[in-house]
Amino acid sequence: MTGVGKTGEFLDIPDNCSETIKRIRKYSNIKVQVGFGIENIQQIEKVMNNGADGVIIGSRIIKLIDDDGNDRVREYV
Repeated sequence: MTGVGKTGEFLDIPDNCSETIKRIRKYSNIKVQVGFGIENIQQIEKVMNNGADGVIIGSRIIKLIDDDGNDRVREYV
């Protein structure tokens, strides 16, 4: 599941995120992973508290590699 209209980091999780998770759960028992825009622990907690099974944090990891290298990525995850 992704945010609409962009990739990369959002300032906050889109408001319709929890409604979308509920709609997916209504029709399927697949694992719901939320991605695009996840950057920090507060966003991870918000998504997980709204029913997601996991998060995808690709853009943030790429930024950490570019800025600080692999050691910073290890600290982040």
